Amino acid sequence: MIFLGQKKFITLLISLMLFPISGLLYAQQLEMLIDERKQAEKDMEHLNNLLKSIEGSQKAGLQELTLIKKKIDSRKQILSNIDKQINVLGSDLGKKQKDILILQDDLKSIQKSYSDLLLRYYKIRNKNDWMMYIMASESVTQAYKRMRYFREILMLLQAQADEIISMTYQLNEEIVDMARKQQLLQDNINDKLKEVNTLESEQKQSQTVLSSLQKREAEIRKQLQEKEHSFNQLSSSLKDFYRSEAEKGIDISTGDMQLLTERFEANRGFLPWPAMGTVISSFGKHNHPVYKEIKLPENFGIDIQTPKNAEVYSVFSGVVAQIIKVPQTGEKNIVIRHGAYTTVYFKVDNIFIKIGDEVKLRQKIATVASTSEGSVLHFEIRKTNQSGNNVPINPENWIMM
Repeated sequence: MIFLGQKKFITLLISLMLFPISGLLYAQQLEMLIDERKQAEKDMEHLNNLLKSIEGSQKAGLQELTLIKKKIDSRKQILSNIDKQINVLGSDLGKKQKDILILQDDLKSIQKSYSDLLLRYYKIRNKNDWMMYIMASESVTQAYKRMRYFREILMLLQAQADEIISMTYQLNEEIVDMARKQQLLQDNINDKLKEVNTLESEQKQSQTVLSSLQKREAEIRKQLQEKEHSFNQLSSSLKDFYRSEAEKGIDISTGDMQLLTERFEANRGFLPWPAMGTVISSFGKHNHPVYKEIKLPENFGIDIQTPKNAEVYSVFSGVVAQIIKVPQTGEKNIVIRHGAYTTVYFKVDNIFIKIGDEVKLRQKIATVASTSEGSVLHFEIRKTNQSGNNVPINPENWIMM
């Protein structure tokens, strides 16, 4: 037996079960955006610290420009994230306002249904004493039906009363949540204004550094010659090292070497960073960012700007194959072998390992040397082929970016 209003009550229950689904999707989307923004702000703080670390460095102009441009990119990412949060919150609030109105209407409807059913129940009870009414039944079957009739009314009344309490609680929660999100929306709008102003300031700062660099062409060309000389010295030292290894007859196809090679290759894209910092010069051939006609020395690895005295770690387990002090410049370099692969850590200081040591993944091996350019670690990955030649490969495809 279905009583008056019971169909609507069931419909309400179904709608309330589906009600939280879309809200949950908005909440998940918003949570992801908040996490992304926190990470972008963390990256921004790291870039600020790096910029502070090179203040006063004699030859850090290009690094400063690179870091400021990275800051601008991060700032734009934060602004994009804020816009997405504003859109999600706006959509969510629009829907939430509609849902609250629906909840309020449904609550009024079920309250009226409950009131009508309660009134009908008491009218029946007052008109005929319910126990006498049951006792006056002509058969056991009729008595059972009359008892069931009263029991179902009472059950429906109880269910509706519980649902009124539940809906009232849910309505209050939605109103509180809407107020919280309205405040979050306003906070994001205020943050956007601040970020836009900061972005404009950083763009002006970038232009100031750029203008300064454009007036220092002779100095920059001299710095590039020094840098090229330094890397030529490194390349020469590495060639000597690989040549000596070939002369010693080191076989990269033996069991242990082959196993190390396979393990290293299996971790492509998952190697840890050799030092905490930001890539300021990537792999390959590049033109100067200010003087486009000037070609920079070819980079056989990546350059990572780090905080002062940053620790350097082995990116994988292996054996320390060589520790080189480059002639003339005195810059120190560590080479670690991982089967057919070697990793190169250039411009280091305070070396904690020696040739022949077995190192583990993420073992501290040195610190980054402080130079007139600040603290910059040059990192390479090379593979020795069957002919004994070593081939530089892009580290950014191997470390966890």
